[in-house]
Amino acid sequence: VEIQFFKQDEPILDGQSKICNWLYNKLLDDCKNDYENNNNEKQLLSGRNLRDYGVSLKETYPFLKKIPAECNHAQQKSQARCHPRPAGYSDSF
Repeated sequence: VEIQFFKQDEPILDGQSKICNWLYNKLLDDCKNDYENNNNEKQLLSGRNLRDYGVSLKETYPFLKKIPAECNHAQQKSQARCHPRPAGYSDSF
């Protein structure tokens, strides 16, 4: 499956990619720090703790809440373009 993007999508994707990369590194550092320095007090790797912790970071780092307005406006148009349906796919199951 080939995914095609318009030129105006590139900065949006780049920005979201940078946010995802930052979040990954933040969670990795916090997990290591908790394990090595806090006797695994937060137990971030147990159950859904890491997911819940990631969500809690949105209050401290508001840019994690960011979805560009262009994505909201063009979501349906770009979704069909970026996520083509395989042959035989049906919306009704």
